[in-house]
Amino acid sequence: MLTTPTALAISLALTFGVAEPIGPYPASRTPSSQVVSAHGDFAVTKAQPDSVRGVFTPIAILDITPEHALPGVTRPARDATLGVPFDGMIADLPAHEGARVRKGDVIAVLDDRVARQAKRISEIDATHNAGVIRAEAVFERAADALRRAETAYKAGAMNDEQIEEARNRQDIAAADLQFAQEIFDKAQAQLTLTRAQFEEHTIRAPFDGIVVRVHAEAGEVLSPGEPLADLLALDRTMVDLHLPAESALGLRAGDRVALDIAEPIGAVTAARVVYAEPRVDATSKTTRVVFEFEPTPFIIPAGVLVTPGDRLPEASDTDRFVALAERAGHRFPIAAAE
Repeated sequence: MLTTPTALAISLALTFGVAEPIGPYPASRTPSSQVVSAHGDFAVTKAQPDSVRGVFTPIAILDITPEHALPGVTRPARDATLGVPFDGMIADLPAHEGARVRKGDVIAVLDDRVARQAKRISEIDATHNAGVIRAEAVFERAADALRRAETAYKAGAMNDEQIEEARNRQDIAAADLQFAQEIFDKAQAQLTLTRAQFEEHTIRAPFDGIVVRVHAEAGEVLSPGEPLADLLALDRTMVDLHLPAESALGLRAGDRVALDIAEPIGAVTAARVVYAEPRVDATSKTTRVVFEFEPTPFIIPAGVLVTPGDRLPEASDTDRFVALAERAGHRFPIAAAE
């Protein structure tokens, strides 16, 4: 149920003190010096600091009855199940469960002995340009001979058959040079290909994150489609809530909303609207709204139930996040999403 303006004002005054919001806001959503009562399908409370943007913006408490508050489940903004591009044996598996990795870090290396030798051969072939050098020299001699023949032909010292022969020698030399250049270019392209094929033997992290599960072991043979490792990003936590359409239609990207995170978190925090799906489910009369949680001292894990909050975040919520962070061994907020 919607928290009454009086209760919100008391709670806000005790927790955050008095701070005037920074506008402007749409006329229907302009906060007063204490608290704004419900407008339409949501209530806008007194402005509070937005920890991501460093400005004062309002937090909304959605006017949704408990029976309509369908829970969502927290999820990372990015997650991936890594696999292999072809059948291969795992030669090395440096990543382990719980390892924090950066984009490009090595997760696993497949047996690359054949690919390594193919790359070495290609590197040698790509440096052999003697054929091009020889063909260029032959072409230059043929071109010079043709120039001298043309001079002699104009002076009447050479007949038609001789000048035609000189021209044919230059044409043949030009074709030989083109063929040698094509062979060299092909060797360069082959080197690029074999390097790419060699690199495919190294499985790398596609983004910064944590390895939450490893499905294979060194020495095991994997095929495409079989999981190697699961990777989750830690920088952003999301949740999809299916809200009554009349409430969802009043939300816009960037709006801040109070969300209640169930146990084992057990706290209320602010989340920003990322996207409201422009369609309504005909059966439930709900619309999917994607929220991104603002950074907290504790990294909110995936798989926790979330419902719309019926109050503002309070000091006790911050204390709860701090206690969880200290217990988990990380005491500082996660970096804000870029």
